[in-house]
Parts: sequence; C-alpha cells; structure tokens
Amino acid sequence: MYVSDHIDMAMEIMSHAYSVASDRNARTEEAYKLFSLTQSIGDERERQRSALLNWENMLMFAVAAQQDLTTLPRLSNSDFGLWYFHKACHAFEGAPEIATISRHIQQVDREWLAVLLHEDPSQRLQALSEIRDAARTVLMLLDDVLERASGLDAGRDSLTRLLNRKFLSVVLSREIEIARHSEHCFALLMVDIDHFKSINDTHGHDAGDSVLQQVASILDRSTRGGDYVFRMGGEEFLIVLVNTDHDGSRLFAERLRQSVAKEPMLAGADTLLNVTISVGVTLHDGHPDYHRSLQRADQALYQAKRSGRDRVVVQ
Repeated sequence: MYVSDHIDMAMEIMSHAYSVASDRNARTEEAYKLFSLTQSIGDERERQRSALLNWENMLMFAVAAQQDLTTLPRLSNSDFGLWYFHKACHAFEGAPEIATISRHIQQVDREWLAVLLHEDPSQRLQALSEIRDAARTVLMLLDDVLERASGLDAGRDSLTRLLNRKFLSVVLSREIEIARHSEHCFALLMVDIDHFKSINDTHGHDAGDSVLQQVASILDRSTRGGDYVFRMGGEEFLIVLVNTDHDGSRLFAERLRQSVAKEPMLAGADTLLNVTISVGVTLHDGHPDYHRSLQRADQALYQAKRSGRDRVVVQ
C-alpha cells in the first residue's frame, strides 16, 4: 500500500506538470501566431510582393534568354516560398486562402515549370501565362490575409527589434516538425560579438547599444524570408537557417562573419569601431528535443571563442 500510494502520488505530480507545460506551450504558440502577423504588415506585404515578382522576372528573363531553367529555384524554394511555408502558413493556419495559395504554388512547381522544358513554343507560352496568373492570384489572396492581421509587439526585443526568446520553443518545435516530414533540414547559428564588454567599458553603454543595433541589422538583412533571427540576451544572437545543409550553413556563417568584420560600426558622433563576431554552427540531427541542438551550437560557439574569436566553428 505504501509503494502504491507513492506511485499514485508520483503519477499525479507528473500528470499535473505535463498539463501545466502543455497549457503554457499552447498559449505561447497562439501568442506567436498573433505576433507573427504584426511584423510591420505594410513592410512585410511589400517585401514578399517584391520577392515573388523578382522570382517571376528571373524566370521570364531565363526563358527569353534561353537559359537553363533547371538552375532556377522552384517557387517553393524561392525567398518568397521559404517565407510562406515557414512563417505565413503557421501564422495564418486555418485561413481559407492558405490552402488555395499552397495549391497554386504546388501547381507552378509540379506542372507549369515542367512544361517550360518542352520544345513546343505554344505550350511554353501557355505555361508562362499560367505562371503569371498564378502569381497574381497568390498576391491577391495574400493581400486579403494580411489585411485581416492586427498588432502585437510583445515578442520583439526593444533594442534590436529582433525576436526575443519568448517564441524560440514554438519556432524550433515547428522547424523540427517540418524537417521530420520533409527532406529539408535546418541549422542553428549561435553568434556572439567579440570583446563586447571592452566596448561598453571603453566607450560607454550607449556605444554598446549602437553596436548591438548595427550588428542586429546586418544579421537581419543577411537572412532570407524564411529564416529567424533571435536576440538571446546581451551580445548573443541565434539564427535559425531553414532549408540548408552542412556546407550551406558553413558558407552562410562565413559570409556573415566577413560582412560584420568589413563594416565599421558607429559608436559615437566621431567614433568608428572594427567589430568581429564568433559563430557556432550545428545542423539539426533529427533529434526531437531542440535543446540538444542549442547545446551543440553553444559548444561550437565556445570553441570558436576559445580558438581566438573572429571565426566559424561547425559542430
């Protein structure tokens, strides 16, 4: 009876802990859905409209110049496609327009792009017309969805305007789920500003804040529409790089390191600083617990800093 009572008590505690955690995760996910609608709706609409039209223009030019069409990315793998499948689908889940947009993107990739490889000019012209119509329909439906969006700013870092840790669990859990059901993988890049404490000590905290904002701006503009950039706290950032592999994530991290190193940072009215970053990179290995990947990225960053800083370490 003693053992049975204690087992019952343990099961009750475990069930209560699971229930609390499940409720908290559900609330966080709903909050993220609301937040993801609000990242400057007007700017997001124009950015994604430009991305889709840019893909369409590249396709039209390739056809006109008789280039190899197999080298062009599919619409689903374009900058617009990455944003749509990794962010918009989750944010607007349940909206009737989402199913229609997804169907149009799949039809472009699976049917009309294949027709463009045919030698029959009439079929190629018909395919181009269908692709243009599909792009216009996607833009119209996306405008309708975005018009219904409303604002929430609780998940953004007040200084850098990047995502904060609040929605990290939701984003990583979703990316793990996407990776589990597809052939695509994602990488985590842990980024740290080298010798940041000395910047604060020498030039003051206002200079440190300015450097943080400028580095955050470089990280944000260097990523694609489907990627995520978090400020983890202090001078540390995390990038979730979607649809990538070992070589792709390493090359991206190296380009990012070089971009920061070559851009002087304004630390005051007449003070420019040369700032470098260390980057730890790890590729998601299929494990369902995202903390494992975070720990590996942390270890890679620690190794980069121990090895002399201003470098990329892949683990």
